[in-house]
Amino acid sequence: MQGPSTYLPALLSSNIQILYGGGTAVSRTIAGGDAPIVVIGSETRYVPERLMVSPAIKSPADLRGKKTGVSRGGLDEYAALYYLEKNGLVSGKDVALLYATGGVQARAAQMKQGLFDAMTVSPPNEIELEKLGFRELVDFFEMRMPYAGIPYTVTKDFRDKNPRVLTDFMTVVVEAIQIFRSNKEADYKAIIHLTRQKDPLLLEKIYKANLAQYDAIQPGVLRESGTRSLVAFPSANSIGGLLVLRCALLAGPDITLHFDVSGILETWKFAHER
Repeated sequence: MQGPSTYLPALLSSNIQILYGGGTAVSRTIAGGDAPIVVIGSETRYVPERLMVSPAIKSPADLRGKKTGVSRGGLDEYAALYYLEKNGLVSGKDVALLYATGGVQARAAQMKQGLFDAMTVSPPNEIELEKLGFRELVDFFEMRMPYAGIPYTVTKDFRDKNPRVLTDFMTVVVEAIQIFRSNKEADYKAIIHLTRQKDPLLLEKIYKANLAQYDAIQPGVLRESGTRSLVAFPSANSIGGLLVLRCALLAGPDITLHFDVSGILETWKFAHER
């Protein structure tokens, strides 16, 4: 589904039961109290975007008087505004934010034509821009910009009536993340299956970007089960849940889901009561 005008109505009308992604739109909807929805977990702890710029731009100060391409209301606009503010630059005054259209290839062509001097992209799309001679000015992930970018969202009614379904769902996600962190062979199989890519550089970039997000998780521990901690809300990046779930499927017949689901249920109850 493309755009909040499609996926939010689908969630509210129960055409879908769990919405994966749409972090910016979901956050704004919840903040505005516009719909009875709630986030039960998130896969992105930090913004994964990169700010790619023309070769002449060497520092944040060099952005002054330049044009940056972003998506209207998207994560890249949020990241760009955050970065400008952090560096004492004002959007619309020091730096022009232009709303770009099309995918990465189209935007790269627009940047090549000089329509704007910088643009934010999700990994591993920076590779395409590097091939065209552009350079990375900042990796937002390294700035530890907090962002619940890939949330799992449900209606409050569905949450109240289906605790077991959500318990099982989050259990699988958490276990799949653990598989991703410990089984690189399965990770690569999942990445290849989902992206249809075989370029070693591209595959390694995707793998490292996802692994970095998982390793950045600082989960709240509910209790110990043997030597394993029971955690609640996982975090990854753009390929997200599809990647970790596919990883679990490809890890092999010996892989079993062995989390004590009562711990996840405790977390669900905690989130429900807040």
